[in-house]
Amino acid sequence: MKRMDKYEWVDSYFSDELSAEEKSQFENSLKEDSELKEIFDLHTNISKSVKEKEKIEFISKLKKSEESFIKNRNKIFEFKGYLINRNNLLSWAAVIILFIGSGLFILLRGNNLSYDQLYDRYYATYDQIIETRGPELNNVQLALLEYQNGNYSRAIQLFNENESSVNNDLVRFYKGLCYLEIQEYEKASIQFEKITQSSNDFRQEADWYLALSCLKTGEIDKAQQLLKSISQNDNHYYKRNARKVLQHLK
Repeated sequence: MKRMDKYEWVDSYFSDELSAEEKSQFENSLKEDSELKEIFDLHTNISKSVKEKEKIEFISKLKKSEESFIKNRNKIFEFKGYLINRNNLLSWAAVIILFIGSGLFILLRGNNLSYDQLYDRYYATYDQIIETRGPELNNVQLALLEYQNGNYSRAIQLFNENESSVNNDLVRFYKGLCYLEIQEYEKASIQFEKITQSSNDFRQEADWYLALSCLKTGEIDKAQQLLKSISQNDNHYYKRNARKVLQHLK
């Protein structure tokens, strides 16, 4: 196995993407493969370092809050129209500490990202563009050029003039991508949904982008179902990313 493949294997292990049998095989290989063990230890140390850095930053913020509290403990504060003196400030502090404690617990266990953060982390502009060369370009080809140049609203206009063309799924797919880029997620979902129901053309891509769209539209159950279906398909191009997103949605 090549070294880069071993990196991928270790990452899959830490991301909990391996089956029970695959995990057992991995753990047995750790005992015999010194290079794999080296990569595994490196990954472990990096993870610990990142978590430790987050803890230090969080504790630093707590200390600053404590110093501010001590400095102002004899003052009277006004908060949204309410006067808070030293005595009942302690009660307020107790409530705040509960929230901080919850935040610290989430931080130490590996804070799950919000749906928007998940989308931002895993969304990438689709850059596989069909060739548009030729002396004369039709509207679909012109629309693809506009998409490639980042002129998404103009591309949508041109795609709309060709919805009944023979390349219907192509038009729907790229139009859905355009809607994602201009943050019209419900309209994007409609385009991808049509593809998943009607054809195998762009099917895997439509599955993935539909799932991401659902994170933005608040259809989390639907997103989970789509991601689960993708993750269970060994031949799906987005299988690995789907498993990673699902880890955050548990």
